Amino acid sequence: MTGAPAPSRGRDVLARLSLAVLPLLLTLLFGWLWGEGYLRFSGGDKDIFLIVPPSIWSLAYLVSCGVHWWRGSTIRRMALASVGMATAFVAVAWMILFVVAWVKFG
Repeated sequence: MTGAPAPSRGRDVLARLSLAVLPLLLTLLFGWLWGEGYLRFSGGDKDIFLIVPPSIWSLAYLVSCGVHWWRGSTIRRMALASVGMATAFVAVAWMILFVVAWVKFG
């Protein structure tokens, strides 16, 4: 027998949960640091664009991880597919916002 032993069920669950929730927790930490004034990026209300898109991405990633986990995907496939789906979701949302702004104000 070669290779590493199969991970236990508990370790697999912990790895999947950590991988799914970590981006959201980091985004919340970043938002809290920004809101408390520890992080400043030249001031103004434009800093909100540093919080909202990553928040939407991390929520889409979390939902996608849950769906892939429920379907029984491997951890690697779950993570890679979720990154792609969350990125596509945010890209489509930005395109819709740009089109709406262009139609309304253009």
